[in-house]
Amino acid sequence: MREYRIDGGELIANAWTNVDEDLPKSWYGLGVTGRNFDTKSEGTYYEQNGESRSEQCITTLPPNGEEMTIRSNDELEGIVTVGKVVRTALDTMKKALKPGVTTQALDDLCADVFERHGARSGPQLVYGFPGVACISVNDEAVHGIPRPTKTIRDGDLVKLDVVAELNGYFADAAITVGVGTVSSRNRRLARCTRSALYHTLKGTRANQPINGIGRSIQTAVERQGFNVMPELGGHGVGRSVHEEPFVPNYYDPWDNRRLHPGLVIAIEPVISGGSGESVTDDDGWTIKTADGAPSAHFEHTVVVTQSGPMIVTA
Repeated sequence: MREYRIDGGELIANAWTNVDEDLPKSWYGLGVTGRNFDTKSEGTYYEQNGESRSEQCITTLPPNGEEMTIRSNDELEGIVTVGKVVRTALDTMKKALKPGVTTQALDDLCADVFERHGARSGPQLVYGFPGVACISVNDEAVHGIPRPTKTIRDGDLVKLDVVAELNGYFADAAITVGVGTVSSRNRRLARCTRSALYHTLKGTRANQPINGIGRSIQTAVERQGFNVMPELGGHGVGRSVHEEPFVPNYYDPWDNRRLHPGLVIAIEPVISGGSGESVTDDDGWTIKTADGAPSAHFEHTVVVTQSGPMIVTA
């Protein structure tokens, strides 16, 4: 396993999950075993300019990046309601995905869904992102800008990432869709990423260590010959797009933080078919794989409970 590191009220409603129903038939059992690490073995991956990469991600959170913990039925209802809007938008865009459609046309569909529900784009609202949704293709991992000149082609691996705001609540989810005839390796990459998410969700509950999430994801994808992109990971969500805590997609044995009841987080494996290194495109937004390898991305917003995750974007 490749090494990365960082230093560093009971929920009112009963939890519900649809984790098993969402597992693809090709899901494989992913055991997670403990291992000791040499902290000097691959330092370039976890340390840069005296800071861990995860620490750098944390410092990019907005000033209001406090975590959201559900403390009332009204808050729970707010998160569940906006989560449904996110799911509707993703389903609508997925249905329209085919060769020849532009990413701008897909983004317009997302905008229509938001308008019908009175929701707003989280990335636009918080960061001034030049699109309603983030639509990334092939080697574009996240934050791809929708464009009228960008046309989907047969064989593309398309990441649809939607963050909606409604009545002050935010939810975030993403899917990866193969368009037309997709290569066997890209199909396996997408299937592995999705399976890693749902396997990890099965073990997400209050009092479990946060680093268990990254441990599960990293183990799953590396067994299949893929790599996490360490700069990208899950995060708190609920009152803004990105809040505490940062949730790495890799195992950090020095991270002693734990999940607590009512915590709202987005769990999102972003996985590369290549090295896992990333670069930011000249547009200043799109993060791509450094070696041009394809990537996959799946994500759900969940409320942590004692008995498991409440998946609000399912």
